[in-house]
Amino acid sequence: SKIQLPEMDYVITSPPYWDMLNMKGAEVQAARRSKGLKTNYSDSESDLGNLDNYAEFLDALIEIYKQTVKTLKPGGHMTIVVKNIKKKGSHYPLAFDLTESLKEFLELKHVGFWCQDDLQIAPYGYKHTWVSNTFHHYCLTFLKP
Repeated sequence: SKIQLPEMDYVITSPPYWDMLNMKGAEVQAARRSKGLKTNYSDSESDLGNLDNYAEFLDALIEIYKQTVKTLKPGGHMTIVVKNIKKKGSHYPLAFDLTESLKEFLELKHVGFWCQDDLQIAPYGYKHTWVSNTFHHYCLTFLKP
């Protein structure tokens, strides 16, 4: 709302992965600390990474996409690169929830996959429980009618 943008034909974006950077003790946190990188972006209430509740996070994300779609020309496309979230033993199907929620103002035209086949498998949960490795993102392409 602070930047005036011209109408666009195409938008590509990737949402923050909820509060992943704030998860204490996570492998991502350790890797970021070892490189001297931030482990969170801010303490602001308006930072989506600081929302504790998944439903609130999803609602806030949908509102951002509603505003983003206003910059698209009719017939324009938006691609969202996203993966589902695993957190504390629970699975949050972010890609699927976004697809369902965005149907009220966008038309899903294509689902592609970005396979990160250069990553190494890690033995998450070894000897305790099965935990999958996730090496793919969904590339969701929508049309603004």
